[in-house]
Amino acid sequence: MQIEKIYNNGQGDLSVRSFNICTQNGLYTLDDLREYLKNNKHFMKLKYCGIKSNKELFELLEK
Repeated sequence: MQIEKIYNNGQGDLSVRSFNICTQNGLYTLDDLREYLKNNKHFMKLKYCGIKSNKELFELLEK
């Protein structure tokens, strides 16, 4: 599923900051996020990603 669709669904599943982190780092789908997580164990290495965004992205993948 596209990250943009999740962001635009209006249910608050993804904050503006987390959406921007994903797009600025070339992560456009949930599969991209899963692959990144598989290789890096967390999202803190992404540019501008902090504790809250890291937690939010983990929660997004758990859904």
